[in-house]
Amino acid sequence: MSAHMELFKEGLLHSQLLTSDQLQQVNEWQGQDREIAEQLVRKGWVTKWQVEQLLKGRTEFELKNYVMSEQVGEGGMGAVFKARQKGFDRLVAIKLMKKEVADQQAQERFLREIATLGAVHHPNIVAALDADQIGEQTYLVMEYVEGKDLKTWLSDYGRLPLNWACEVIMQVALGLQHAHEKGLVHRDIKPSNILIISESLSELPSAKLVDLGLARFTEEGEGHNLTQTGQVMGTVDYMSPEQARSTKHVDIRSDIFSLGCTLFKLLSGGLPYTGNNVMERLVARTRAAPLLSSLCADTPPELDQIVARMLAVSPSDRYSTPLEAAQALAPFSMNTARASKETNFSIVQHSDPTVMDLVPATSGDNQIEEFLAQLVDQKTVSQSEPQSPAAPITVSPSPYTNRRPMVLTIAGAADG
Repeated sequence: MSAHMELFKEGLLHSQLLTSDQLQQVNEWQGQDREIAEQLVRKGWVTKWQVEQLLKGRTEFELKNYVMSEQVGEGGMGAVFKARQKGFDRLVAIKLMKKEVADQQAQERFLREIATLGAVHHPNIVAALDADQIGEQTYLVMEYVEGKDLKTWLSDYGRLPLNWACEVIMQVALGLQHAHEKGLVHRDIKPSNILIISESLSELPSAKLVDLGLARFTEEGEGHNLTQTGQVMGTVDYMSPEQARSTKHVDIRSDIFSLGCTLFKLLSGGLPYTGNNVMERLVARTRAAPLLSSLCADTPPELDQIVARMLAVSPSDRYSTPLEAAQALAPFSMNTARASKETNFSIVQHSDPTVMDLVPATSGDNQIEEFLAQLVDQKTVSQSEPQSPAAPITVSPSPYTNRRPMVLTIAGAADG
């Protein structure tokens, strides 16, 4: 047996990835280390990523009660791994702080992400399951399911269908409303931070907002700010004018602006603000954004005004809460036609052209909360399992269900 093969088998033993019976079989195999490695992957005993790490000399794959199986993404604060939780035998996503990111500010920001996610339970926001620190290694555990982010959908399809795009943004707005009620601002809304569980554009999507690494509790005082004067946080192409000026004093209306930029991108394939460099794109935000209809001539006038209001330069001219934006977008979502038929809803033009009310055609007493309840109920239950009733959704005091999400997704935090 070659020295390389001995080291490989020794590493395999120390990794504890195989059972004793599997190790015994491996000891009987003939061939070079890479040949043995390929056979292990073919049998499904280890993953390709695990084998690549073993061949590099890595033998540690366990983090407390989790066994990492592959790396699925990497962002500014940490890398994301797919893992299996021992005992429960379930897949999870683990975000590890990059070891090379050693300064205190980065550590504090990552720990704040853990605290933030622990306070959030909503079907349109990825949920936290566990968090801990082992030595200098800090990690966050989240539920995992396969899905693609909006950046990938844009790359695959270009402009996305109006009803599909409005459905996604409406769902994210409902998630942001929950974050808002917890005193949170995301501050980095963009396509790569919105994950979609759907097989096709004809299927009702389920949107999940991820990467709250830049979020903070807005009720904290100046002494708890994790940003320094002059530091730009967030992604410039989706950043609000006030966030470009100061990262310390943004509120939920900044997220509404970023969500408007994202909707503009989904429907037009382009961005509302452009420039040859970062500074030009930031300066452009001092001017009103172009109308969506200037790039998409088929834009309904009402939707044109909704997007314009989300992209207003002054926060006071935008929707004051994400729920208001969700209500405005509801008539254009994928569920509207079916829900209108099933519940006899009709669209009533509001005196404000950026606001539409949905009311039963036979009665003016019920409000849009019943409609939103139906939308959320339909999109949060599994398509393949028997559906059970969800807690009703109401405009006041809470626009979200109390039930934890059944499926969630995590992916890498690439820009855009």
